[in-house]
Amino acid sequence: MPEIVPDWGSIFAAGAIELKQGDNEKERDTAGERRWTTLATEAAHLIWKLRCERVIANEGREHSEREVKQRWYATAERRLDLDRRTAAQMDGKKRKQTIYRVEQIWKPLLEDSEDLPEDWVTSCGVLVGIKRGQ
Repeated sequence: MPEIVPDWGSIFAAGAIELKQGDNEKERDTAGERRWTTLATEAAHLIWKLRCERVIANEGREHSEREVKQRWYATAERRLDLDRRTAAQMDGKKRKQTIYRVEQIWKPLLEDSEDLPEDWVTSCGVLVGIKRGQ
């Protein structure tokens, strides 16, 4: 799968990115496309918020690398929680589709994803967390 270079174009057009998969790369990787769209837009929004904080509230003081990482993980986990709650509130066919999409987007990014129960998307008692980088 070709790697996306995060630049102005790929961020602003995040919802229009087409990723290919397979040996001949003829099939679309819709799960990867949804994952990119979600993560790229959340990251862009966080960058904008951090810049506004730095310029307006912090009088130009830079955020530390640790603070930025913590804010990123918190942002991703909030979005995962929102997607899970949205899926849990759906009914019928839409519920199944939404659960499938949440699984496709988030499962590769979760710690211990192979140990999750089958209903981890809609089960409020199941704690899941984003894989933390080193």
